[in-house]
Amino acid sequence: MTSFLLLISFMIHIITLIVLFQLYQSYKNSEQAQSKQLQSLFETYLEEIKQENEKLQSFVRTPKKISETKIDEKIKTGDTAVSLRSNDDAYEVETSLEAQILALAERGFDVDQIAKKLQCGKTEAELILKFHKNN
Repeated sequence: MTSFLLLISFMIHIITLIVLFQLYQSYKNSEQAQSKQLQSLFETYLEEIKQENEKLQSFVRTPKKISETKIDEKIKTGDTAVSLRSNDDAYEVETSLEAQILALAERGFDVDQIAKKLQCGKTEAELILKFHKNN
């Protein structure tokens, strides 16, 4: 009777080890599949970045008029971040929200006044000011 129970116990252990090995193999295969999927995702992302860079390079190579008086006006106000938008043959200069918040803070406005003036959230203005102070 004891030998019969030992035999059943060994068989159960062998079956358990086989199942564990099978699970390990399936985990390993799924991990490899995920890494391949991630690699293809990165390759796609890099390809998109290359295409955007090529578009930017072709855009930079073609000369266009820039309204220098508008750029000078914005730079003289102390706004550091400036974005350019194409408007037919000329460019329109627009300062970023971050630059506007920092400029108003330098002029002595508090967070509530900045949020009202720029029509943005108070928390957003606070975060931008905190990030700028840390840098």
